[in-house]
Amino acid sequence: MAILAGGAGTVALGLPAFARASPVKIAVIGEQIVHSLHRENDPEFPQLLGETLDGDFRIDPMPHPTGGGMLYGGGSKYRIGNFGHPRGTVIHHALENPKAILRSEELKLAEAFSPNIVGWVHSGTTSR
Repeated sequence: MAILAGGAGTVALGLPAFARASPVKIAVIGEQIVHSLHRENDPEFPQLLGETLDGDFRIDPMPHPTGGGMLYGGGSKYRIGNFGHPRGTVIHHALENPKAILRSEELKLAEAFSPNIVGWVHSGTTSR
């Protein structure tokens, strides 16, 4: 599994070459910079990533479980999962707001997605 990491709104993108016929699965995990309840009309980062990597990328009709944008999308080369947690934080604690991403339903969905690559996008805006 390859890991993409980013901080302060940046993402380092280094994709390994996979020799396989099926699409490469990329899970994007993070806070509201990855998924926001308020971005129903604007594309979120996972959608932009998918459109950049795959010319025939399309969003699946299944909505994100917390509302807002996409949950899954894909094309012939890549399948992207949007596992961002709005109002989430990377700090591990027991509070509900902001909720620790490590305790979120989105992280469980990401694990079930069985990605080849995990992109952790962190801006630090809700980490205190």
